[in-house]
Amino acid sequence: EDKELLKEGMEIIGKIKNATTSLHTYFGDAGPLLSLFKDLPVDCIGIDCTETPFSDILKCPFSGKEVALGIINARTPAMENPQEIIEKIERFTHVADVKQVWVTPNTGLEYIGWTLGKEKLSILEAVKRGFEQHARSVPCL
Repeated sequence: EDKELLKEGMEIIGKIKNATTSLHTYFGDAGPLLSLFKDLPVDCIGIDCTETPFSDILKCPFSGKEVALGIINARTPAMENPQEIIEKIERFTHVADVKQVWVTPNTGLEYIGWTLGKEKLSILEAVKRGFEQHARSVPCL
């Protein structure tokens, strides 16, 4: 019932002229719903990669969609390794038929405060530099 309501709502929103639609998940494992999300009339699907197993994300064909990978954990002060993030993005873009990839925090950075939030954003900058330095194509950061 909830899935049908979501589908109906996204179909209505998708009819808004000149609007780009994006559906994002937070605070939970979206793995079991990814096949539903990929078929919704949305331009972009955002996934909390800290809650959703990356193996589930790699299995889903997002054919022609934009995907926002919420790969920076905004709920913990632990700092991610930029190289590990680059490797995940490369694995994803290797198997996923996506229009574009966005690399983002998994949710708003307000949960960890200004100082840590700024450090988390610097990780995204390091990921971008890593792509540029190794002549890799930057999906979109």
